[in-house]
Amino acid sequence: MPILSEQEAAAALASLWQQHPQATHICYAYRLGNQAEHFRASDDGEPKHSAGAPILNQLRRAKMTQALVAVVRYYGGTKLGVPGLVRAYGAAADAALAECQTQACLPVFDFIVSVPPSTVGIVFDLARKRGLSIQLLGILPSGAQQLQLSGKGDAAEPLAMLAGKGIIPMA
Repeated sequence: MPILSEQEAAAALASLWQQHPQATHICYAYRLGNQAEHFRASDDGEPKHSAGAPILNQLRRAKMTQALVAVVRYYGGTKLGVPGLVRAYGAAADAALAECQTQACLPVFDFIVSVPPSTVGIVFDLARKRGLSIQLLGILPSGAQQLQLSGKGDAAEPLAMLAGKGIIPMA
C-alpha cells in the first residue's frame, strides 16, 4: 500500500483489522522517506523476527519506500515453526510486491543561496538547464543577490553543481 506517513500506516492497519476481525495476526513492515530513513516492522505476536523482518527485507530488496506491506494470517492449526514463518511471510510479501505498480517519485527541494553579482548569470544558466525555478528574494548589503531555487530531484546535485562552480561555499 502506498503511504506517506506513520499515521497513514496506522490508519491502513486499522482498516485491515476492521476487514479481518477474526485474523490471528496482521504482521507488517513499512519504509518511509526518500532514503527509507524511517521504517518499522511488526511481528504482531508471532515469534520475534519471524514475520515483520522478512516483510521488511522484501521491501528493502524491492528498493521501495513510501510503502506498507501487511500480511493477514488466520491460524489454521498447523504450527510452521520460526523457519516456516520466515519463509511464509517473506514469500507473501514478495508475491504482494510482485503485483504492485510502482512509481518513481522525485523529492521536491527548495533552497536559498547568496550569489555575488558576477556569478548570477551562471546560476540562472544552471537553473534553466536543470529545469529549476529561480526567484530573486533580495539584494544583500554586500551586493550579493539572495536567490531561491526550487525543483524536483536530489537537492544535493544542484548544490554540488553550484559549489563546483565556486558560486556557493561547500559545507
